[in-house]
Amino acid sequence: GIFQVFECLDGELEYEQDVPGKMIERLDNSPPLPELTWEFRIKCHKEAKIAYGPWADRQREALWQYFFPTLFEDCPVTPEPIVGQTRIFKTVHFKLWLNCSTIIDLYFMSKMKLHQLHAELPNHGSYLDASFPFSTNPDGFDTNIFMNIKQPSVRTNLSFSQLFKVDDININVHIHYPRLWNSIQIWTIDITTKKPQVYFVFEHKCFFQSLLNDWSSAIPPDIYSFAPFIYDINLKGDHLEVFIPCNQGNWIDCTNENNRQKQQQQPPENNFISVCAKTFSLTYPLPFIEFCPKVTPMDITIDIQNVLARLVIPENSRMYYILEGIDSHKQIYTPNGVKSQLALSDEFEKHDGCFDCGEVPNIKILIQILLHPSPPIDINRSDLLYVQQVKSIGNRQTFHPNKLDYDLFNIEIDIGPVNLLLHGLFLKKLWWVKENIFGWDQMYHDIHEPELIREKKIIVHDDPLVDIIDETIPFDPRYFRPLMATLRVALHNITGHLIHHTDHEPCPIAFCERLCFEMTTDLDETRLQLFFLPINVYIEDTIIVRID
Repeated sequence: GIFQVFECLDGELEYEQDVPGKMIERLDNSPPLPELTWEFRIKCHKEAKIAYGPWADRQREALWQYFFPTLFEDCPVTPEPIVGQTRIFKTVHFKLWLNCSTIIDLYFMSKMKLHQLHAELPNHGSYLDASFPFSTNPDGFDTNIFMNIKQPSVRTNLSFSQLFKVDDININVHIHYPRLWNSIQIWTIDITTKKPQVYFVFEHKCFFQSLLNDWSSAIPPDIYSFAPFIYDINLKGDHLEVFIPCNQGNWIDCTNENNRQKQQQQPPENNFISVCAKTFSLTYPLPFIEFCPKVTPMDITIDIQNVLARLVIPENSRMYYILEGIDSHKQIYTPNGVKSQLALSDEFEKHDGCFDCGEVPNIKILIQILLHPSPPIDINRSDLLYVQQVKSIGNRQTFHPNKLDYDLFNIEIDIGPVNLLLHGLFLKKLWWVKENIFGWDQMYHDIHEPELIREKKIIVHDDPLVDIIDETIPFDPRYFRPLMATLRVALHNITGHLIHHTDHEPCPIAFCERLCFEMTTDLDETRLQLFFLPINVYIEDTIIVRID
């Protein structure tokens, strides 16, 4: 078959290369000579399509190794030309301008099925600028890639297809290669976003795990070709909004807008908990500096500022008008007097059916992970001791996870001060989010699923594990390693407003200086611990009592 990587109905290809001259003698105070220009430029003017994926990347790697094979020795430093010698090219630039609507597809295989990550760029102005080294400095050489993408809308091929959309995203990748081929490479990846909207269901975790599994090599690691590297990932953005479905039983209306307009159906009945953040940053250093280590530690640091939590209820819900009546007739205490809304309510874009539920000025999250890597092995090499150890753990019928050491997750969350608008529906939706992400209902169900089953368009098993386990590949017990997780949450200076319908007197208010929660769960048990300081509830008595 043919994998089409790039297509454009109308475009321009420009090539520019300077003719190098001779080096001349320069005065001590003279400015440095500008670098020689060597550029490839592609300008797309009509209907550009870009496709890529793990298979295409493996072909790129094969071509790269053919034309630029790895030198298993110190890369020599490129000598600077002296006076009278011909100048040299130090970098080659590649630029791609997308001056038209563009479609970007990322294809990968999972369980013998083709999956797709689909991005639409309806606006003009996105571009890519890359520079590749053609000379070696004493400390090595560097590759730089910068991408600016305007208003992408990204979907998956899952039945619940929404993933994210953003006004603007900048991706800056800097790769430093040392002169010695197997010294540590440093990959610095900086991503900056503006007004991202993200939809999250648990199935997205499985989706991207399948993508990474297909992209990673299926060849057992070889120390003769191992090169250590570190990914230093930094993600920043402003006005983030994350939508988490909170329907009971994780039933979701998955009909997209195009099909809905064709079939003239009612608006979707999906309920969401929306978490908005004015600014956020994520730091994720990912080290791969040892060959086949027993464990790999990694830390993720997340800092979120000015967070607003909202409940999104469709108008066709029977709770919509009840909640709207309570929300439009509430009075709450604030440091600036009695108000009818939270301080951050006007900081974010309003959606239909949005009801504020709480605000926090600062959230800090630290995630410490200790993973046991599972590199690919040749299961047929029974002569190797490591393969014998893996096989001795058991097969599909005899394996039990307690035969393996735990992967460790330590999560610490610090939140405060907390300002909440409490009502029963919000607490109920929070419970359903917990069940949909961490409980039995992790795999969502389309509300049209019964119709699709009757029409024999899909097959749904009673046991969700059947859809997770791929029996087409040999059983590897390392993929079923148990997890031990410790969660610590600390909330400071909690203020809870007990919302009810009122036009005059403020709602009752509750205070708690500190609330701490700790949970440790493993294969055998779950231990919970809760600590909170005294809670004070204040209710204003507005009834005037006359004493005769």
